[in-house]
Amino acid sequence: MRENGKSTDSAENRILEMKFRQLFRECLQSLSKLCSTDSSISDVVDLHGLLQKAFKADGRKYFEKLTKARTLLESFKIRTAEFSEDPASVVDAKELIRKLEFTLSEYKKEENITAEALLREEVNLWQECLFDEKKISCWIDEDENGARRTECVKDSGGSKCGHLRIDVKEDLPQEITAFQQFLDSTGGRLGGWKQEEHSTFLRLYKHYQNRKSGGSKQSLASKQTQISPATTACQEKDHPQSESTANDIKSSELLTSADEKDDQTNRFHEETALALCTKTPQQVRDHEQWWVRLQKLDTDRRQAIQRWRESKKNFGSHPELVKVDPTKKSESLKYSFPTVDELKAHREALDKWRLEREENAKRLTQAKKEAMDAAKEAEREQIRKRQAELKEKVNRYKSAKEAGHLVLARCLAVQAEQERLVRQQRVRESAGRIEQRNQRILEERISRKGAIKQAEEEKIARLRRAANSNSVVVTRDPNRVIRWTKGWEMRMATAEDRSAHINQGYTPGCTPKRMIPNWRKGI
Repeated sequence: MRENGKSTDSAENRILEMKFRQLFRECLQSLSKLCSTDSSISDVVDLHGLLQKAFKADGRKYFEKLTKARTLLESFKIRTAEFSEDPASVVDAKELIRKLEFTLSEYKKEENITAEALLREEVNLWQECLFDEKKISCWIDEDENGARRTECVKDSGGSKCGHLRIDVKEDLPQEITAFQQFLDSTGGRLGGWKQEEHSTFLRLYKHYQNRKSGGSKQSLASKQTQISPATTACQEKDHPQSESTANDIKSSELLTSADEKDDQTNRFHEETALALCTKTPQQVRDHEQWWVRLQKLDTDRRQAIQRWRESKKNFGSHPELVKVDPTKKSESLKYSFPTVDELKAHREALDKWRLEREENAKRLTQAKKEAMDAAKEAEREQIRKRQAELKEKVNRYKSAKEAGHLVLARCLAVQAEQERLVRQQRVRESAGRIEQRNQRILEERISRKGAIKQAEEEKIARLRRAANSNSVVVTRDPNRVIRWTKGWEMRMATAEDRSAHINQGYTPGCTPKRMIPNWRKGI
Protein backbone atom coordinates (compact mmCIF):
# COMPACT_ATOMS: atom_id res chain seq x y z
CA MET A 1 0.00 0.00 0.00
CA ARG A 2 2.78 2.34 0.87
CA GLU A 3 4.50 1.75 -2.45
CA ASN A 4 1.23 2.43 -4.26
CA GLY A 5 0.75 5.63 -2.27
CA LYS A 6 4.28 6.72 -3.09
CA SER A 7 3.78 6.01 -6.78
CA THR A 8 0.51 7.99 -6.86
CA ASP A 9 2.13 10.89 -4.99
CA SER A 10 5.07 10.93 -7.38
CA ALA A 11 2.70 10.86 -10.37
CA GLU A 12 0.64 13.72 -8.95
CA ASN A 13 3.79 15.69 -8.18
CA ARG A 14 4.99 15.14 -11.73
CA ILE A 15 1.67 16.32 -13.15
CA LEU A 16 1.70 19.39 -10.90
CA GLU A 17 5.27 20.16 -11.91
CA MET A 18 4.33 19.94 -15.59
CA LYS A 19 1.36 22.26 -15.06
CA PHE A 20 3.54 24.67 -13.11
CA ARG A 21 6.12 24.76 -15.89
CA GLN A 22 3.43 25.33 -18.51
CA LEU A 23 1.87 28.15 -16.46
CA PHE A 24 5.28 29.68 -15.85
CA ARG A 25 6.06 29.56 -19.57
CA GLU A 26 2.76 31.26 -20.39
CA CYS A 27 3.46 33.98 -17.80
CA LEU A 28 6.85 34.61 -19.35
CA GLN A 29 5.32 34.87 -22.79
CA SER A 30 2.70 37.35 -21.58
CA LEU A 31 5.36 39.39 -19.77
CA SER A 32 7.54 39.48 -22.86
CA LYS A 33 4.54 40.77 -24.84
CA LEU A 34 3.87 43.51 -22.28
CA CYS A 35 7.49 44.68 -22.23
CA SER A 36 6.93 46.92 -25.21
CA THR A 37 4.08 48.81 -23.50
CA ASP A 38 5.26 49.10 -19.90
CA SER A 39 8.82 49.75 -18.75
CA SER A 40 8.23 48.24 -15.30
CA ILE A 41 7.39 44.90 -16.94
CA SER A 42 10.75 44.98 -18.72
CA ASP A 43 12.42 45.51 -15.36
CA VAL A 44 10.57 42.47 -14.01
CA VAL A 45 11.70 40.42 -17.01
CA ASP A 46 15.30 41.57 -16.49
CA LEU A 47 15.12 40.59 -12.84
CA HIS A 48 13.72 37.22 -13.83
CA GLY A 49 16.61 36.75 -16.26
CA LEU A 50 19.13 37.55 -13.53
CA LEU A 51 17.36 35.14 -11.20
CA GLN A 52 17.47 32.38 -13.81
CA LYS A 53 21.19 33.02 -14.35
CA ALA A 54 21.80 32.75 -10.61
CA PHE A 55 19.77 29.53 -10.48
CA LYS A 56 21.73 28.07 -13.38
CA ALA A 57 25.08 29.03 -11.84
CA ASP A 58 24.15 27.49 -8.49
CA GLY A 59 22.78 24.37 -10.19
CA ARG A 60 25.95 24.00 -12.26
CA LYS A 61 28.12 24.37 -9.16
CA TYR A 62 26.12 21.79 -7.18
CA PHE A 63 26.06 19.43 -10.17
CA GLU A 64 29.86 19.59 -10.44
CA LYS A 65 30.25 18.81 -6.73
CA LEU A 66 27.80 15.91 -6.87
CA THR A 67 29.48 14.58 -10.02
CA LYS A 68 32.83 14.70 -8.24
CA ALA A 69 31.40 12.83 -5.26
CA ARG A 70 29.80 10.25 -7.57
CA THR A 71 33.11 9.72 -9.40
CA LEU A 72 34.94 9.20 -6.11
CA LEU A 73 32.26 6.76 -4.96
CA GLU A 74 32.51 4.73 -8.17
CA SER A 75 36.30 4.66 -7.86
CA PHE A 76 35.94 3.48 -4.27
CA LYS A 77 33.58 0.68 -5.36
CA ILE A 78 36.09 -0.42 -7.98
CA ARG A 79 38.87 -0.42 -5.40
CA THR A 80 36.81 -2.43 -2.92
CA ALA A 81 36.16 -5.02 -5.64
CA GLU A 82 39.94 -5.30 -6.18
CA PHE A 83 40.76 -5.97 -2.51
CA SER A 84 40.87 -9.75 -2.92
CA GLU A 85 43.08 -9.53 -6.02
CA ASP A 86 45.42 -6.68 -5.07
CA PRO A 87 45.92 -6.08 -1.32
CA ALA A 88 48.05 -3.03 -2.09
CA SER A 89 44.95 -1.19 -3.37
CA VAL A 90 43.79 -0.67 0.23
CA VAL A 91 45.94 2.45 0.49
CA ASP A 92 44.34 3.93 -2.64
CA ALA A 93 40.88 3.07 -1.32
CA LYS A 94 41.72 4.75 1.97
CA GLU A 95 42.81 7.88 0.11
CA LEU A 96 39.58 7.80 -1.92
CA ILE A 97 37.52 7.52 1.29
CA ARG A 98 39.35 10.51 2.73
CA LYS A 99 38.69 12.58 -0.42
CA LEU A 100 35.04 11.49 -0.48
CA GLU A 101 34.53 12.45 3.17
CA PHE A 102 36.21 15.81 2.59
CA THR A 103 34.01 16.50 -0.47
CA LEU A 104 30.82 15.52 1.36
CA SER A 105 31.71 17.53 4.46
CA GLU A 106 32.50 20.60 2.32
CA TYR A 107 29.23 20.17 0.42
CA LYS A 108 27.31 19.77 3.70
CA LYS A 109 28.97 22.88 5.14
CA GLU A 110 28.04 24.98 2.10
CA GLU A 111 24.50 23.60 2.20
CA ASN A 112 24.17 24.55 5.88
CA ILE A 113 25.47 28.06 5.19
CA THR A 114 23.04 28.45 2.27
CA ALA A 115 20.15 27.09 4.34
CA GLU A 116 20.90 29.52 7.20
CA ALA A 117 21.07 32.44 4.77
CA LEU A 118 17.77 31.39 3.19
CA LEU A 119 16.14 31.08 6.61
CA ARG A 120 17.30 34.58 7.52
CA GLU A 121 15.98 35.94 4.22
CA GLU A 122 12.72 34.07 4.78
CA VAL A 123 12.32 35.63 8.23
CA ASN A 124 13.06 39.09 6.82
CA LEU A 125 10.56 38.59 3.99
CA TRP A 126 7.98 37.32 6.45
CA GLN A 127 8.45 40.42 8.61
CA GLU A 128 8.16 42.65 5.54
CA CYS A 129 4.96 40.83 4.55
CA LEU A 130 3.54 41.36 8.03
CA PHE A 131 4.53 45.02 7.86
CA ASP A 132 2.86 45.40 4.44
CA GLU A 133 -0.21 43.60 5.76
CA LYS A 134 -0.34 46.02 8.68
CA LYS A 135 -0.05 48.98 6.32
CA ILE A 136 -2.82 47.59 4.11
CA SER A 137 -5.06 47.02 7.14
CA CYS A 138 -4.38 50.60 8.26
CA TRP A 139 -5.29 51.88 4.81
CA ILE A 140 -8.49 49.81 4.86
CA ASP A 141 -9.34 51.20 8.30
CA GLU A 142 -8.72 54.73 7.05
CA ASP A 143 -10.98 54.14 4.04
CA GLU A 144 -13.70 52.68 6.26
CA ASN A 145 -13.39 55.55 8.74
CA GLY A 146 -13.58 58.07 5.89
CA ALA A 147 -16.66 56.37 4.44
CA ARG A 148 -18.26 56.20 7.87
CA ARG A 149 -17.42 59.86 8.48
CA THR A 150 -19.02 60.91 5.21
CA GLU A 151 -22.10 58.84 6.05
CA CYS A 152 -22.31 60.48 9.49
CA VAL A 153 -21.97 63.89 7.87
CA LYS A 154 -24.75 63.03 5.41
CA ASP A 155 -26.97 61.69 8.20
CA SER A 156 -26.32 64.74 10.35
CA GLY A 157 -27.04 66.98 7.35
CA GLY A 158 -30.40 65.26 6.84
CA SER A 159 -31.43 65.44 10.53
CA LYS A 160 -32.96 68.28 12.44
CA CYS A 161 -29.78 68.80 14.43
CA GLY A 162 -28.01 69.53 11.16
CA HIS A 163 -30.51 72.29 10.43
CA LEU A 164 -29.96 73.57 13.93
CA ARG A 165 -26.20 73.62 13.37
CA ILE A 166 -26.59 75.39 10.04
CA ASP A 167 -28.79 77.95 11.71
CA VAL A 168 -26.18 78.43 14.41
CA LYS A 169 -23.42 78.82 11.82
CA GLU A 170 -25.36 81.52 10.08
CA ASP A 171 -25.22 83.62 13.27
CA LEU A 172 -21.50 82.97 13.97
CA PRO A 173 -18.57 84.96 12.53
CA GLN A 174 -17.00 83.84 9.30
CA GLU A 175 -13.70 82.79 10.96
CA ILE A 176 -15.46 80.39 13.36
CA THR A 177 -17.63 78.84 10.64
CA ALA A 178 -14.62 78.43 8.35
CA PHE A 179 -12.69 76.71 11.15
CA GLN A 180 -15.59 74.33 11.89
CA GLN A 181 -16.19 73.54 8.24
CA PHE A 182 -12.49 72.82 7.78
CA LEU A 183 -12.56 70.37 10.71
CA ASP A 184 -15.70 68.66 9.42
CA SER A 185 -14.32 68.28 5.90
CA THR A 186 -10.81 67.08 6.85
CA GLY A 187 -11.46 64.53 9.59
CA GLY A 188 -11.59 66.47 12.84
CA ARG A 189 -8.85 67.64 15.15
CA LEU A 190 -6.48 64.85 14.05
CA GLY A 191 -6.96 65.23 10.31
CA GLY A 192 -8.11 61.62 9.88
CA TRP A 193 -5.00 60.26 11.62
CA LYS A 194 -4.73 58.30 14.85
CA GLN A 195 -3.78 59.92 18.13
CA GLU A 196 -0.36 58.20 18.25
CA GLU A 197 0.44 59.11 14.66
CA HIS A 198 -0.58 62.73 15.12
CA SER A 199 1.42 62.99 18.37
CA THR A 200 4.51 61.58 16.66
CA PHE A 201 4.05 63.99 13.77
CA LEU A 202 3.74 66.98 16.14
CA ARG A 203 6.85 65.95 18.08
CA LEU A 204 8.96 65.58 14.93
CA TYR A 205 7.45 68.75 13.41
CA LYS A 206 8.42 70.72 16.51
CA HIS A 207 12.03 69.45 16.29
CA TYR A 208 12.05 70.27 12.59
CA GLN A 209 10.84 73.83 13.22
CA ASN A 210 13.46 74.32 15.96
CA ARG A 211 16.26 73.09 13.70
CA LYS A 212 14.93 75.20 10.86
CA SER A 213 14.82 78.36 12.95
CA GLY A 214 18.30 77.73 14.41
CA GLY A 215 19.80 76.90 11.01
CA SER A 216 18.18 79.93 9.37
CA LYS A 217 19.60 82.25 12.03
CA GLN A 218 23.11 80.82 11.67
CA SER A 219 22.98 80.90 7.88
CA LEU A 220 21.66 84.48 7.95
CA ALA A 221 24.47 85.61 10.24
CA SER A 222 27.12 83.86 8.14
CA LYS A 223 25.70 85.32 4.93
CA GLN A 224 25.65 88.80 6.40
CA THR A 225 29.30 88.45 7.45
CA GLN A 226 30.23 87.11 4.02
CA ILE A 227 28.28 89.69 2.03
CA SER A 228 29.22 92.76 4.12
CA PRO A 229 32.60 93.38 2.35
CA ALA A 230 30.99 93.04 -1.04
CA THR A 231 28.13 95.32 -0.13
CA THR A 232 30.49 97.97 1.27
CA ALA A 233 32.56 97.83 -1.88
CA CYS A 234 29.44 98.17 -3.97
CA GLN A 235 28.31 101.12 -1.92
CA GLU A 236 31.67 102.81 -2.44
CA LYS A 237 31.32 102.39 -6.20
CA ASP A 238 28.06 103.99 -7.22
CA HIS A 239 27.68 102.26 -10.56
CA PRO A 240 24.76 100.38 -12.06
CA GLN A 241 27.00 97.35 -12.61
CA SER A 242 27.63 97.03 -8.88
CA GLU A 243 23.88 97.17 -8.22
CA SER A 244 23.25 94.40 -10.77
CA THR A 245 25.97 92.22 -9.20
CA ALA A 246 24.44 92.77 -5.76
CA ASN A 247 21.02 91.80 -7.07
CA ASP A 248 22.51 88.67 -8.68
CA ILE A 249 24.16 87.71 -5.38
CA LYS A 250 20.91 88.19 -3.49
CA SER A 251 18.94 86.14 -6.03
CA SER A 252 21.51 83.32 -5.94
CA GLU A 253 21.43 83.36 -2.13
CA LEU A 254 17.65 83.19 -2.16
CA LEU A 255 17.75 80.27 -4.59
CA THR A 256 20.30 78.35 -2.51
CA SER A 257 18.34 79.00 0.69
CA ALA A 258 15.15 77.82 -1.06
CA ASP A 259 16.90 74.66 -2.25
CA GLU A 260 18.22 74.00 1.27
CA LYS A 261 14.73 74.49 2.70
CA ASP A 262 13.28 72.08 0.14
CA ASP A 263 15.93 69.49 0.98
CA GLN A 264 15.25 69.87 4.70
CA THR A 265 11.50 69.60 4.11
CA ASN A 266 11.85 66.46 2.00
CA ARG A 267 14.17 64.99 4.62
CA PHE A 268 11.63 65.78 7.33
CA HIS A 269 8.85 64.08 5.34
CA GLU A 270 10.97 60.96 4.79
CA GLU A 271 12.05 60.78 8.45
CA THR A 272 8.47 61.18 9.65
CA ALA A 273 7.24 58.48 7.24
CA LEU A 274 9.94 56.11 8.51
CA ALA A 275 9.04 56.87 12.13
CA LEU A 276 5.30 56.31 11.55
CA CYS A 277 5.73 53.22 9.31
CA THR A 278 2.10 53.60 8.14
CA LYS A 279 2.30 56.79 6.06
CA THR A 280 4.07 57.80 2.91
CA PRO A 281 6.09 61.03 2.51
CA GLN A 282 3.29 62.48 0.34
CA GLN A 283 0.73 61.83 3.10
CA VAL A 284 3.06 63.47 5.62
CA ARG A 285 3.39 66.48 3.29
CA ASP A 286 -0.42 66.74 2.99
CA HIS A 287 -0.81 66.44 6.75
CA GLU A 288 1.76 69.18 7.26
CA GLN A 289 -0.19 71.48 4.91
CA TRP A 290 -3.40 70.57 6.74
CA TRP A 291 -1.77 71.37 10.09
CA VAL A 292 -0.48 74.76 8.87
CA ARG A 293 -3.94 75.60 7.50
CA LEU A 294 -5.56 74.48 10.76
CA GLN A 295 -3.22 76.65 12.85
CA LYS A 296 -3.97 79.66 10.65
CA LEU A 297 -7.74 79.13 10.94
CA ASP A 298 -7.44 78.55 14.69
CA THR A 299 -5.51 81.82 15.05
CA ASP A 300 -8.18 83.66 13.06
CA ARG A 301 -10.89 82.06 15.20
CA ARG A 302 -9.18 83.12 18.42
CA GLN A 303 -8.74 86.65 17.13
CA ALA A 304 -12.43 86.78 16.16
CA ILE A 305 -13.45 85.58 19.64
CA GLN A 306 -11.14 88.14 21.21
CA ARG A 307 -12.64 90.90 19.08
CA TRP A 308 -16.15 89.77 20.03
CA ARG A 309 -15.23 89.87 23.74
CA GLU A 310 -13.71 93.32 23.40
CA SER A 311 -16.76 94.58 21.52
CA LYS A 312 -19.01 93.07 24.18
CA LYS A 313 -17.07 94.87 26.91
CA ASN A 314 -17.26 98.11 24.99
CA PHE A 315 -21.00 97.74 24.44
CA GLY A 316 -21.50 96.91 28.13
CA SER A 317 -19.56 99.97 29.28
CA HIS A 318 -21.29 102.29 26.75
CA PRO A 319 -24.99 101.33 26.59
CA GLU A 320 -25.80 104.39 24.52
CA LEU A 321 -23.86 102.86 21.65
CA VAL A 322 -26.22 99.90 21.49
CA LYS A 323 -28.84 100.47 18.83
CA VAL A 324 -31.53 97.99 18.09
CA ASP A 325 -32.53 97.66 14.48
CA PRO A 326 -36.11 96.44 14.29
CA THR A 327 -35.55 95.08 10.79
CA LYS A 328 -32.89 92.68 12.07
CA LYS A 329 -34.95 91.44 14.96
CA SER A 330 -36.34 88.53 13.02
CA GLU A 331 -32.86 87.56 11.81
CA SER A 332 -31.40 87.68 15.34
CA LEU A 333 -34.27 85.56 16.64
CA LYS A 334 -33.65 82.91 14.03
CA TYR A 335 -31.79 80.76 16.58
CA SER A 336 -34.04 78.25 18.39
CA PHE A 337 -33.15 75.81 21.17
CA PRO A 338 -33.54 72.08 20.35
CA THR A 339 -36.35 70.16 21.94
CA VAL A 340 -35.95 67.23 24.35
CA ASP A 341 -36.86 64.72 21.65
CA GLU A 342 -34.28 66.16 19.29
CA LEU A 343 -31.59 66.04 21.97
CA LYS A 344 -32.58 62.48 22.88
CA ALA A 345 -32.47 61.40 19.22
CA HIS A 346 -29.12 63.09 18.80
CA ARG A 347 -27.78 61.37 21.93
CA GLU A 348 -29.10 58.00 20.76
CA ALA A 349 -27.45 58.50 17.38
CA LEU A 350 -24.17 59.36 19.10
CA ASP A 351 -24.43 56.31 21.39
CA LYS A 352 -25.23 54.10 18.44
CA TRP A 353 -22.26 55.50 16.53
CA ARG A 354 -19.98 54.96 19.54
CA LEU A 355 -21.18 51.36 19.92
CA GLU A 356 -20.64 50.70 16.23
CA ARG A 357 -17.19 52.22 16.46
CA GLU A 358 -16.30 50.07 19.47
CA GLU A 359 -17.66 46.95 17.79
CA ASN A 360 -15.75 47.73 14.62
CA ALA A 361 -12.61 48.33 16.66
CA LYS A 362 -13.13 45.03 18.48
CA ARG A 363 -13.72 43.21 15.21
CA LEU A 364 -10.64 44.76 13.69
CA THR A 365 -8.59 43.89 16.77
CA GLN A 366 -9.91 40.34 16.73
CA ALA A 367 -9.24 40.02 13.01
CA LYS A 368 -5.72 41.36 13.44
CA LYS A 369 -5.14 39.00 16.34
CA GLU A 370 -6.47 36.05 14.36
CA ALA A 371 -4.32 37.04 11.39
CA MET A 372 -1.26 37.35 13.63
CA ASP A 373 -2.04 33.99 15.26
CA ALA A 374 -2.55 32.39 11.86
CA ALA A 375 0.70 33.90 10.61
CA LYS A 376 2.57 32.72 13.70
CA GLU A 377 1.00 29.27 13.42
CA ALA A 378 1.94 29.11 9.74
CA GLU A 379 5.46 30.20 10.61
CA ARG A 380 5.67 27.59 13.37
CA GLU A 381 4.27 24.94 11.02
CA GLN A 382 6.81 25.92 8.40
CA ILE A 383 9.60 25.77 10.98
CA ARG A 384 8.39 22.35 12.18
CA LYS A 385 8.21 21.11 8.61
CA ARG A 386 11.67 22.46 7.93
CA GLN A 387 13.00 20.86 11.11
CA ALA A 388 11.40 17.52 10.17
CA GLU A 389 12.99 17.69 6.72
CA LEU A 390 16.37 18.55 8.21
CA LYS A 391 15.99 15.75 10.76
CA GLU A 392 15.15 13.27 8.01
CA LYS A 393 18.14 14.44 5.99
CA VAL A 394 20.37 14.11 9.05
CA ASN A 395 19.08 10.58 9.68
CA ARG A 396 19.69 9.62 6.07
CA TYR A 397 23.15 11.10 6.23
CA LYS A 398 23.88 9.28 9.49
CA SER A 399 22.68 5.95 8.10
CA ALA A 400 24.76 6.45 4.95
CA LYS A 401 27.74 7.45 7.06
CA GLU A 402 27.30 4.40 9.32
CA ALA A 403 27.13 2.14 6.26
CA GLY A 404 30.28 3.76 4.95
CA HIS A 405 31.92 3.28 8.35
CA LEU A 406 30.96 -0.42 8.31
CA VAL A 407 32.45 -0.87 4.85
CA LEU A 408 35.51 1.04 5.96
CA ALA A 409 35.77 -1.11 9.10
CA ARG A 410 35.62 -4.29 7.02
CA CYS A 411 38.26 -2.94 4.66
CA LEU A 412 40.44 -1.92 7.57
CA ALA A 413 40.02 -5.37 9.18
CA VAL A 414 41.09 -7.09 5.95
CA GLN A 415 43.96 -4.66 5.63
CA ALA A 416 45.00 -5.26 9.26
CA GLU A 417 44.95 -9.06 8.75
CA GLN A 418 47.06 -8.75 5.61
CA GLU A 419 49.45 -6.41 7.37
CA ARG A 420 49.70 -8.88 10.28
CA LEU A 421 50.60 -11.72 7.90
CA VAL A 422 53.15 -9.52 6.16
CA ARG A 423 54.61 -8.55 9.54
CA GLN A 424 54.85 -12.20 10.60
CA GLN A 425 56.66 -13.08 7.36
CA ARG A 426 59.00 -10.14 7.84
CA VAL A 427 59.58 -11.13 11.48
CA ARG A 428 60.50 -14.68 10.45
CA GLU A 429 62.85 -13.36 7.77
CA SER A 430 64.36 -10.91 10.22
CA ALA A 431 64.78 -13.67 12.84
CA GLY A 432 66.67 -15.84 10.31
CA ARG A 433 68.89 -12.94 9.32
CA ILE A 434 69.51 -12.09 12.97
CA GLU A 435 70.41 -15.73 13.78
CA GLN A 436 72.85 -15.87 10.87
CA ARG A 437 74.36 -12.56 11.90
CA ASN A 438 74.73 -13.71 15.51
CA GLN A 439 76.36 -16.98 14.36
CA ARG A 440 78.75 -15.04 12.17
CA ILE A 441 79.56 -12.59 14.97
CA LEU A 442 80.11 -15.51 17.39
CA GLU A 443 82.46 -17.24 14.96
CA GLU A 444 84.31 -13.97 14.38
CA ARG A 445 84.68 -13.44 18.10
CA ILE A 446 85.89 -17.05 18.65
CA SER A 447 88.40 -16.77 15.80
CA ARG A 448 89.52 -13.36 17.08
CA LYS A 449 90.03 -14.76 20.58
CA GLY A 450 91.91 -17.80 19.18
CA ALA A 451 94.14 -15.53 17.10
CA ILE A 452 94.84 -13.35 20.12
CA LYS A 453 95.63 -16.42 22.25
CA GLN A 454 97.86 -17.88 19.54
CA ALA A 455 99.66 -14.55 19.17
CA GLU A 456 100.21 -14.43 22.93
CA GLU A 457 101.60 -17.98 22.92
CA GLU A 458 103.91 -17.18 20.01
CA LYS A 459 105.07 -14.05 21.79
CA ILE A 460 105.76 -16.00 24.97
CA ALA A 461 107.68 -18.62 22.96
CA ARG A 462 109.72 -15.94 21.24
CA LEU A 463 110.48 -14.30 24.56
CA ARG A 464 111.52 -17.66 25.99
CA ARG A 465 113.76 -18.36 23.06
CA ALA A 466 115.25 -14.89 23.29
CA ALA A 467 115.77 -15.33 26.98
CA ASN A 468 117.39 -18.72 26.46
CA SER A 469 119.63 -17.32 23.75
CA ASN A 470 120.64 -14.26 25.76
CA SER A 471 121.26 -16.00 29.09
CA VAL A 472 125.16 -16.18 28.87
CA VAL A 473 127.14 -16.64 32.10
CA VAL A 474 130.39 -14.73 31.78
CA THR A 475 133.28 -15.79 34.02
CA ARG A 476 135.78 -13.02 34.36
CA ASP A 477 139.48 -13.91 34.11
CA PRO A 478 141.68 -11.80 36.35
CA ASN A 479 144.52 -12.04 33.88
CA ARG A 480 142.51 -10.99 30.89
CA VAL A 481 144.02 -7.56 30.94
CA ILE A 482 147.60 -8.73 30.81
CA ARG A 483 146.97 -11.54 28.41
CA TRP A 484 147.32 -11.25 24.69
CA THR A 485 144.14 -10.71 22.79
CA LYS A 486 143.12 -12.91 19.99
CA GLY A 487 144.10 -10.32 17.48
CA TRP A 488 147.53 -9.94 18.85
CA GLU A 489 147.90 -13.64 19.09
CA MET A 490 147.00 -13.89 15.44
CA ARG A 491 149.43 -11.10 14.50
CA MET A 492 152.16 -12.66 16.56
CA ALA A 493 151.53 -15.96 14.89
CA THR A 494 151.75 -14.35 11.51
CA ALA A 495 154.82 -12.46 12.60
CA GLU A 496 156.57 -15.64 13.68
CA ASP A 497 155.86 -17.06 10.35
CA ARG A 498 157.42 -14.00 8.68
CA SER A 499 160.20 -13.79 11.15
CA ALA A 500 159.60 -10.12 11.81
CA HIS A 501 160.41 -8.32 14.96
CA ILE A 502 157.49 -6.97 16.78
CA ASN A 503 157.90 -4.41 19.45
CA GLN A 504 155.85 -5.78 22.23
CA GLY A 505 156.53 -2.82 24.53
CA TYR A 506 155.87 -2.91 28.13
CA THR A 507 153.43 -5.21 29.63
CA PRO A 508 150.23 -3.60 30.72
CA GLY A 509 150.80 -4.70 34.24
CA CYS A 510 154.07 -2.88 34.48
CA THR A 511 152.81 0.50 33.45
CA PRO A 512 151.12 2.51 36.14
CA LYS A 513 148.63 3.86 33.70
CA ARG A 514 147.42 0.45 32.82
CA MET A 515 147.40 -1.03 36.21
CA ILE A 516 144.16 -2.59 37.39
CA PRO A 517 142.31 -0.41 39.90
CA ASN A 518 141.96 -1.69 43.37
CA TRP A 519 138.22 -1.82 43.16
CA ARG A 520 138.50 -4.05 40.08
CA LYS A 521 140.98 -6.45 41.46
CA GLY A 522 139.45 -9.81 42.14
CA ILE A 523 136.58 -9.35 39.71
